[in-house]
Amino acid sequence: MGKMERELQWWKGQLASDIHQSLRIKELKLPVYRAHSPQIGMRRYFADLLAILSNRYHLCPTARHLALYLLDLFMDHYDVAVKQLYIIALSCLLLASKFEEKEDRVPKLEQLNSLGFMCSLNLVLNKRDLIKMELLLLETFGWNLCMPTP
Repeated sequence: MGKMERELQWWKGQLASDIHQSLRIKELKLPVYRAHSPQIGMRRYFADLLAILSNRYHLCPTARHLALYLLDLFMDHYDVAVKQLYIIALSCLLLASKFEEKEDRVPKLEQLNSLGFMCSLNLVLNKRDLIKMELLLLETFGWNLCMPTP
C-alpha cells in the first residue's frame, strides 16, 4: 500500500470524521468577526507584517493564520494606538507560535527587537510588557487559543 492510499484511507476513517466534527463544533462557537475595528485600515499592513515575520522565522502556516485571527478579533473589540498595535501583533504572533510550533521555533525577544521596523519606530519590547500583553490577549480569549481559523 502506497503513501497516497494510506492517506486516502485515513481521511475516510472514523478518526478523521471525529476530528472534523469536533473542529466544526468549535468553529460554530467562534466569536464573530465584524470588521468594526477603528484600525481596519491598518489591517492589511499588519497582516503583511505577520506574514513576513512568520516566513522569516519559518513558522508554519497555522501559526501565521492563528496570529492574524487573534489580531483581528482583538482589533475588533478594542481601539488602540497604532504604536501599541505593533506590540499586540507581535504578541499575537508569539502566542500563536508558542501554541503551534516546537519551542525552538518560537521567535526570541532579542530577534524581534533587532528587526528594522522596530528600530525605525524607536520601539523596544521588554519581557515584562510582552508578558503583560500576552496575558491580556489570553484573558481576552478566555485562555483558549484552540480556535480553528475560518
